[in-house]
Amino acid sequence: MFVELVFFKPKPNVSDAEIVTSAYKTQALAAQLGAAFELELLKTQEGEWLEIVHWNDQEEAHRVEQAVMNMTEAQQAMSVMDETSIHMMFLHPAVAQI
Repeated sequence: MFVELVFFKPKPNVSDAEIVTSAYKTQALAAQLGAAFELELLKTQEGEWLEIVHWNDQEEAHRVEQAVMNMTEAQQAMSVMDETSIHMMFLHPAVAQI
């Protein structure tokens, strides 16, 4: 398992519905590439968002992200994010799974 955390703020005048639609559109594009992942989308009271993405492994995450970033549809979907606010973290299990 590999977990990706993406913290971001939306661009001005972007609605919550547009953020949710963007996240699930990106997930659907990844699914077209044969990758399935779990996505959690959370929002703070201050208006910052957090995407928690559960991947099978880091290699799959990297492969899919590189492919999706080159898709026009994904670029449009991610245009709701304020690029200057994006902060990403990548997490690996601390203990081997049994």
